[in-house]
Amino acid sequence: MESAVGIIFMRGDDLWIDSTPVSAAADYGDLKTHEKGHPDYWEQLQESRSVRQDEEYDETPRGRATFDARKNIYYLFLDRCISDRPEMIARVFQVLRLPPSPATEILADSHYICPGCRPKTACEDDEEW
Repeated sequence: MESAVGIIFMRGDDLWIDSTPVSAAADYGDLKTHEKGHPDYWEQLQESRSVRQDEEYDETPRGRATFDARKNIYYLFLDRCISDRPEMIARVFQVLRLPPSPATEILADSHYICPGCRPKTACEDDEEW
């Protein structure tokens, strides 16, 4: 079976992944990526009642798997809520059929930081007063 690239959401023990086989993935510079974005997939999950209607996609831990065709390596960008859970990482690797390290690198990315993992700023601290 071929490895895939895709987008990931996690809440509690629930994991949702939408993916594309690498051979059918879209080109994004040197990367092969899943064309669907997190907002579109989240809307599908809301329509199917898999997730809450009153929750925005960027309030939920998420990530993305891409493939660098030039370097022949997968990048798995994950929110810390996901990357801190080895069992969730194992499930992502299984679903996307990703090869083990060093052929897949798990990385943090500023696009994939849920509100619970985002550092508080001085302004946000003041708002709580």
